[in-house]
Amino acid sequence: MASEVSLRATLARPFLAATNTTQVAYLLLEVQPSQVVAQVRMPVNVSFVLDRSGSMKGDKIERVRRATHMALDMLDNQDVASVVIFDHRTEVLIPAGPVENRRELQERVARIRDAGGTKIAPAVEKGLREIQKDRGNAIRRLVLLTDGQTENENECLLRAEDAARVGVPITALGVGNDWNEDLLIEMANRSGGTADYIARPDEITEFFQNTVQRAQNTAIQNTTLNLRLVQGVTPRAVWQVIPLINNMGYRPISDRDVSVPLGELETGQGRTLLIEFLVDPRPWASIVWVRPRSASMYRHLALATPKSASMYY
Repeated sequence: MASEVSLRATLARPFLAATNTTQVAYLLLEVQPSQVVAQVRMPVNVSFVLDRSGSMKGDKIERVRRATHMALDMLDNQDVASVVIFDHRTEVLIPAGPVENRRELQERVARIRDAGGTKIAPAVEKGLREIQKDRGNAIRRLVLLTDGQTENENECLLRAEDAARVGVPITALGVGNDWNEDLLIEMANRSGGTADYIARPDEITEFFQNTVQRAQNTAIQNTTLNLRLVQGVTPRAVWQVIPLINNMGYRPISDRDVSVPLGELETGQGRTLLIEFLVDPRPWASIVWVRPRSASMYRHLALATPKSASMYY
């Protein structure tokens, strides 16, 4: 693993005072893909699920066409793309397939016109079906853009949970003044994705390109951090502080081991975690560093700190 993942651990205090009371200790853990894996770009499988309802007319629909056009320009024949458009109906405009003839795909996108109302859930369902047509190991994304309210919000949340089960984070983008902020944020959270507000139509292109770029920067998928603790040390909380602040939680896997799901690791950014521990009273003990053999990997901590920190993916 040392050639694929780099860990750097920093304790808030190198020692704990001898005490008869429980103490709190903090560990900052930086997790980065190594240069070895950073040099290889993973293929991307992305579905653009686009609102074309009547309220999208004018500059908004034109910006959506342009943004999708430019996002497709960032992909090549190792990538898979699909486009689903919706109002009160849903249409698969571009079925999932390799991005081999961008001009033909972009010509289809150019024909998108505004019409009708807004029903998000069936469109997300079709977008997920298109993504799942490819059985490879591509980095999966569903980009949802809408400017309005929708029927049956509960169905939308169920589709977001479906996305989480098949490993497809939803990038939920709201544009205009009438977007359903609470719904899109909850859909993003349930799928493991993100939600953003696009204040002006001319910003749509930037958001689409950023989503594709971040997917292309993903170096490792399905990452899990396993912490092995010594007796008398228990985790209290695990927070992600970079790239976004998030309570990660943890799962006990034995009386001394806990597991923290990290998901994807991006080249150049990785993840930074703040881990809070409770240390039982130890009148004789102090926290001690044990430096690993490899200078690039911090794997072993002793006594009141995690006994080992290792990455599995």
